[in-house]
Amino acid sequence: MKLRNWEIKKLSLSLGFPVLILWVFWSWFSFKPVTARDWIFLYPQNLKELPWFPQLWGNQGWGGLGRFEPYNWSFFYFQWPAKILSLFGLSWPVIEKIIWFWPYLVLGFFSSAFLFKTLFPKNKFWLFSPFLFLFNTFSLMITSGGQMGFAMAYALSPLVLALFIQLLTNSKINGLRSSILTGLILAFQMMLDPRVFYITMIGVGVYWVINFSLQNLFFIFGIPFLVVVGLNLFWLLPVLLTHGPVLPETYGETGWVKFLSFARFSDALSLLHPFWPENIFGKTYFFRPEFLFIPLLAFSSLLFTRIKMDRKRMKADICFFTILALVGAFLAKGNNPPFGEVYLWLFKNIPGMNMFRDPVKFYVLVAIGYSVLIPYSVEQVYKFLKAKH
Repeated sequence: MKLRNWEIKKLSLSLGFPVLILWVFWSWFSFKPVTARDWIFLYPQNLKELPWFPQLWGNQGWGGLGRFEPYNWSFFYFQWPAKILSLFGLSWPVIEKIIWFWPYLVLGFFSSAFLFKTLFPKNKFWLFSPFLFLFNTFSLMITSGGQMGFAMAYALSPLVLALFIQLLTNSKINGLRSSILTGLILAFQMMLDPRVFYITMIGVGVYWVINFSLQNLFFIFGIPFLVVVGLNLFWLLPVLLTHGPVLPETYGETGWVKFLSFARFSDALSLLHPFWPENIFGKTYFFRPEFLFIPLLAFSSLLFTRIKMDRKRMKADICFFTILALVGAFLAKGNNPPFGEVYLWLFKNIPGMNMFRDPVKFYVLVAIGYSVLIPYSVEQVYKFLKAKH
């Protein structure tokens, strides 16, 4: 049976994606250890000394949080599996890939694809969504820098947003089971990195404001947050009672923001990491105009929205992800113009914003927004050209 042209193209795209992963992340599929500035290496003796039982509080750690660090995720996600795998004779270069790097690729692919298919289930170009989410310069910089806790939480962010969108818009799944599932995934994201949890909830909050409703708030927000607090109480409670982790007093000063605001608005809007491509801390580059194609393609989605009644939901979703990307780009530039003083005010006055001395973390919102807007734009351009020719 002969394949139609579209089926051939679809098959080529499906086969091309794993080839692209192997090409870009080739070091993740070798027996050599991954080396990066913020990554670790465990020798056989280190693996042997990993505890069997959780060590929830200690005076040392890999998170860089200061003198005291709650081991909120390291035992359940890292130490225990690493201990088990080492008993089978596996070395650290293999263990690190099984626990961190391969799950990041699988989770990032599934999470971004799930979000896009939730909104546009019939879109033929859905593969562009995980492509943009995994292969943008921000994703490549955080993984090449060894920030795998942050990266795993980043990979979960589209899934968390999609689950909240379902709770907010689909009354059929607005029940106890869906709320608990959302809470479990959200709790795991918070264990991995509270900063990404905070950023993701900004996106959820913006979506709720745009689609404002006071119905079923207990199922939408109440139950998920009860699950989040309950599962993270084992480290949240010590942090609250001991006023830790202890950070240097200067970490709350705006001078850090001014020093660490490396991304310009043009960089953030173009999803271009300021350290791309060498990923040397503090070394920025001139803007690359070819990256302007990314926001142009993303925001062209606004040209394809319709006012028809049956497309109101689609129009609202496109507007939401446009706002989300713009908010993310504005925050990611930090103290830089325009209106850099706004970020400084937020840093000093909004609870939780003092976690973001490095504003580039808000690229998460830009990446999520573009991973939805660009595939939608590509399909609309395809339909337009197909109708014309």
